[in-house]
Amino acid sequence: MRPFTLVIVLSCDAAMTEGTKTMLLERQKEYKLAALRAKKEGDMEQAKLYFKTSKYSWFTLDFFCPHLSAVQLLELLESRKKQYMKAALQAKQKNDMEQAKVFLRTAKGLDPMIEAARSGKTVDISTVSTQPKATF
Repeated sequence: MRPFTLVIVLSCDAAMTEGTKTMLLERQKEYKLAALRAKKEGDMEQAKLYFKTSKYSWFTLDFFCPHLSAVQLLELLESRKKQYMKAALQAKQKNDMEQAKVFLRTAKGLDPMIEAARSGKTVDISTVSTQPKATF
């Protein structure tokens, strides 16, 4: 499997977004599996490259289609908060308290956006933090 550069212009209608989301999720899974295989084979550089490529799929999905419905936006914000909370817990378990604090602050920083989305106000999706960086 070779890394790729993906440039997609997504239509923001629901059918295209769901189809594209499915395709990106499948591709993300393939790259994560390739990263695990490379890691087991001891090729850490290739594993990191595959893992970063898998993360690009989410970036594409999140930011190339800024006109999300209120429900989709709320789901995105809440899932991103959960990801940061989980990352904070993992960092704490590894005794990396500084990183845990950073992740926790980022998660808490999403609260005003979540409240704005719940009340029907517009939220600029470009200001939403990207997924927390995973370490091998």
